Amino acid sequence: MKLVLFSGGVDSSVLVARAHRTRRLAGVLFVAYGQPAALQEWRAARAVLGAIGAEAAWHELLLDMACDDMRARPGEAGPRVVPARNLVFLAHGVNLASALGAGTVEYGATSDDWSDYPDCRPAFVSSLNAALRAPDRVSGFDGWPRVSAPLIHSRKELILQEAQYLGILKHTWSCYAPRDGHPCSTCDACQARRLGDYP
Repeated sequence: MKLVLFSGGVDSSVLVARAHRTRRLAGVLFVAYGQPAALQEWRAARAVLGAIGAEAAWHELLLDMACDDMRARPGEAGPRVVPARNLVFLAHGVNLASALGAGTVEYGATSDDWSDYPDCRPAFVSSLNAALRAPDRVSGFDGWPRVSAPLIHSRKELILQEAQYLGILKHTWSCYAPRDGHPCSTCDACQARRLGDYP
């Protein structure tokens, strides 16, 4: 069974829909951590779950993280980096997955994320799993749930196409820095979404 870190974005929505379709979805974890688009992401995540009929999978976590880099000036391009964000989310995800009896925590890292986000690279996933799965011969502990990034070798354009095919793209949210509740159209996430000319 799988727990999916769920932002309401295209990547994590595809993972949630896949897991639900294969009856492997143990739950989703939405994290509100002070990001500018928290409300829009929350609404999108709830809408995606409603569209696929998986509302009961919902779990929510409120954190106070340093997000100064996320609060770029309106219209400013570039990545929105929050140091160790995925590491923090995955730690909470492993905790919840353990409680739910899920053996895997999935998150939506893609190959397009590698250049700007160290915690979206294959080496990060491998290293984290090595730590999580290290056995303890004294206590008999055989490791926590593993971390998986099924889209880590995928490009955004193909993920957008899959979301469209699954019927969930219209419910997702991509913008890091909304203006008056609407996508800014200039942040990296908005630009990536436009690869397939999807609104």
